[in-house]
Amino acid sequence: MILRTVLTRLLGVFILFWFVGAALPAIAQIPCTGKDVLTAKSCQGDSNSTDEQALFQLVTRYRSANGRPQIRLSPALSMVANRHLIDLMQNVRAFTHSWSNCPYDIAIEKTWHCVSEAPRRLNSGYTGQGFETLYRTTTGNATPASALEAWKKNALHNSIILTLNMFKDMAWDEVGVAVDGPYAVLWFGSPPGKNEAAASLKGLGLGVSYDQAVAGLSKLMTIDQTSSSVENNKWQGFTADKGTKLEIFGSRKDITEASVAISMKLGTDGKMSSENQKILVTLLGNLFPEWSGIDDWITRAVAAIAADRSASRTKLVRKNTIEFRSDAPNSFRLRIAPESKQKYFEV
Repeated sequence: MILRTVLTRLLGVFILFWFVGAALPAIAQIPCTGKDVLTAKSCQGDSNSTDEQALFQLVTRYRSANGRPQIRLSPALSMVANRHLIDLMQNVRAFTHSWSNCPYDIAIEKTWHCVSEAPRRLNSGYTGQGFETLYRTTTGNATPASALEAWKKNALHNSIILTLNMFKDMAWDEVGVAVDGPYAVLWFGSPPGKNEAAASLKGLGLGVSYDQAVAGLSKLMTIDQTSSSVENNKWQGFTADKGTKLEIFGSRKDITEASVAISMKLGTDGKMSSENQKILVTLLGNLFPEWSGIDDWITRAVAAIAADRSASRTKLVRKNTIEFRSDAPNSFRLRIAPESKQKYFEV
């Protein structure tokens, strides 16, 4: 009796092991390291996670809301996306469109294939060209919503997602997604034989470096970098009471957009607090040193909007539009829309 019980249990363990073992080849994805990232047939993360499915859905809805045709979620391009994130974190150890076996430099045309031919180079099964949008946060892990929001605010990446500007004739048919740690990435696929040529993109730029833009502001508020793409960073600043919020987008060499959102309680005289006015004067003075009378313009704008919440005030400086308007019952918002200038990109 005892022997029969032992044999029965052993048989049960064997059957359980056999079923588990038989299922493993179909689902196994092993961790990949080193050069294996570029050559392995299957790596952990190649199949889409819940976050990655969510990112695909957000991109799909965003494209649909802007009248763009639907594209398929591509297992092959998702594999490319996953491998690039692993390669960046383990081998390259930098935030770039480069691969560890194929360095990319936007200024050197002969390196552009490191991005566009990545799907074929990795034997992903996708035979067309690939175009990447890459995002990284400096505060915790990337989320689908934060990644898409950052891409939407960058002229280059928004143009890729919505096929605008230099990408208006692109025939995206599939997209791959990956989200891992602080990174998120999209790989759009262009079918073989189409869209092979590089093109130009009208980008936005204020022509002012980040360091110039924030000079003197560190004494008035705390500013930290919160996220970035390869071409675009986001810095966010707050005053100690959280009443004033500053957002700056661009690279350290060239700010592409600056906006200030200010929440405040106006005094009985309808004026802005001296602290908030100093922040605005400092920022606008940094961005537009040739503009005289900034203080007076802000004072008049605040008075006009305090008297009529539907009013707004705009100023054109160096072909840049500075707009000041009511954002809420006790909130003002200043936004600077920079001039367009021709730039060249290949991604």
